Amino acid sequence: MDGWILDKVITMENCINNAINNLTITGGLAENYPNDRGGGMLLIASNPTLTHVIISGNTADYSGGGMYLDSSNPTLILSLIHL
Repeated sequence: MDGWILDKVITMENCINNAINNLTITGGLAENYPNDRGGGMLLIASNPTLTHVIISGNTADYSGGGMYLDSSNPTLILSLIHL
């Protein structure tokens, strides 16, 4: 899934017991406060399971270029977060 450097790729808020499988998340961009966190994936009060997921090539102005967690606890299985 490619954000084409236009916006965040995935945002999950209040999502419990969701799953993402076999996906590459790339090209995400988080910029301009308050949207400057979590270029690839922004999780707010969410606990997804990510299996065989690659998060790579995403950026953020403030924090969490690949993934930003706010009150979240994802489970990563055979997954990679890379700059």
